[in-house]
Amino acid sequence: MVFKFCVVPSCNTTNENHPEKLFLTVPKNPVRRESWARAIKVSHIPFNGKYCVCEDHFNVSFCNIEIIKLSEDSINWLYYCTMGTANLLLKPNVVPHKFINNPSNSTLESQVHEARKRSLGAVYDEAASISKKIKNWRGK
Repeated sequence: MVFKFCVVPSCNTTNENHPEKLFLTVPKNPVRRESWARAIKVSHIPFNGKYCVCEDHFNVSFCNIEIIKLSEDSINWLYYCTMGTANLLLKPNVVPHKFINNPSNSTLESQVHEARKRSLGAVYDEAASISKKIKNWRGK
């Protein structure tokens, strides 16, 4: 599984700590990409990687068989919920607009670094836990 993290500086969401969440890819179109950068309050979003913003920053909600909430921000929300395999398409002028807060004016690079550090920390903790279980098992 590819590691995904939300590039909004105040958000710590990754697909490891919230596998149930949607991660919407930052547009490749330079004009739209810059408008997303302004919306999330970073100077720019480089083209050298695939960056994502989690669903928390849009008007979308998780699909539920009992209740399907239509999204204000997407074109094909109902189709996405019923088909499950389709790509969620945002309306052309939609940018991340919910829960945007960057009090520290952190850069995207520092956000990437912190997300990777958290991910590696989780991997290290899991490896340590497995190692401890193996030692306990051998000791019995």
